[in-house]
Amino acid sequence: MITRTIRSGKGIGALSFQGEPGNPVLFRGDYRGELCALLGDRGGKSVLRNHLEDVVLTEVSNAKALSDVDERPLDGGL
Repeated sequence: MITRTIRSGKGIGALSFQGEPGNPVLFRGDYRGELCALLGDRGGKSVLRNHLEDVVLTEVSNAKALSDVDERPLDGGL
């Protein structure tokens, strides 16, 4: 994903499943100010959605690859 993002020249790279972006997401430094302005536990999804023309997606075959590692599972597992 890192290599693909760099080679694309795009400023945002994300994994995707069936065309839908998910985690992790890479942001070029251009987006630092916009990301720092986010309030609370809002992720960068809004930044990604506001700049779709600057996004390159790397498709994965399993939706579990898009799991956010800092979210607790709803089933109470670790």
